[in-house]
Amino acid sequence: MDPADGKLPYTEVARVAAARSDARYGVGPYESYLDPDTGERCLTDGVTALMWQGPNGGHNRIVQSPGYVTILHEEYRDRRLIPVDGRAHGTIAQWLGDPVGRWEGDTLVVETTNFLDRTNYEWASIWTRASESLRLVERFRRVSEDEMEYTVTVEDPKTFTRPWTAVIPISKLPEGIQIYKYACHEGNRAMPNLLSAGRADAAKDPGVSPE
Repeated sequence: MDPADGKLPYTEVARVAAARSDARYGVGPYESYLDPDTGERCLTDGVTALMWQGPNGGHNRIVQSPGYVTILHEEYRDRRLIPVDGRAHGTIAQWLGDPVGRWEGDTLVVETTNFLDRTNYEWASIWTRASESLRLVERFRRVSEDEMEYTVTVEDPKTFTRPWTAVIPISKLPEGIQIYKYACHEGNRAMPNLLSAGRADAAKDPGVSPE
């Protein structure tokens, strides 16, 4: 990871938010079902760390077909459909962004823009949160039969003072290992309890929004 000190180049606002998130993990306010983290709601954890991060497995299946590369992520069953036919980016913002791929020799380069600023709230690490200004450039290069070098460059002026890059080796799973169905249900019984507890906290001091 660059820079040489291994620290993410947060803006001051993002640095403060990161410290708050680390200290107060999963804190509201919970005034609506839209307030909890999208991962907690069983929707998605976003795409920034999708290739190597996942608390419940996080394996990926990469499939190449004419005109597309598809990546299926085990957690939340996120699917990335990446066109490699030379098209330009679209204009519709999406939770996982709008990816466009191209080949540079034996390296697949994927540029993703047009993110919605609706994923990864209190429960997420600040660096993985998407904003409308996020731009990801990913490079996939197979270095052996069983290993791929994955490089990601993150550019987001809302969160970082400059772009930064990480390089992660990704190993192929042994034969016979499969991608399992991820069991998660947004309509679980925890949601009413979460909201009622948040409102109860707010009622203790009506002049202060729960944080």
